[in-house]
Amino acid sequence: MKKKIEKGYKVVSCFSDNIKKSWTTNGNVIFYKFEKWVDRPDECGPLAVFKYKKDAIDFVLRYSFEFDVDDFIVTCDYIRSTDTILWNDRKYTKKDLPVGTVLADRVKIKRG
Repeated sequence: MKKKIEKGYKVVSCFSDNIKKSWTTNGNVIFYKFEKWVDRPDECGPLAVFKYKKDAIDFVLRYSFEFDVDDFIVTCDYIRSTDTILWNDRKYTKKDLPVGTVLADRVKIKRG
């Protein structure tokens, strides 16, 4: 059965013009290229995205000293995970995650 592609927002930081990065909770870096699917790493649970931009903005403002949140938030397509926890070095349940977090098996960041 083909899984549904949904639209959302990914919080990233700049690595280069074409490559963005984010971190897992144990500090591993995941690199994203625009318009290329990234699968969740084998050594950790699903990737975290936000369904709504407001939740992504709230997350950036809470955990960053940067003021231009648009530098950190990109639109994305994602395929929702059936997992209910985020894990790598420890497990994070829904109540441990920022408001609006969606767990994804695949993410593709988009320009604009």
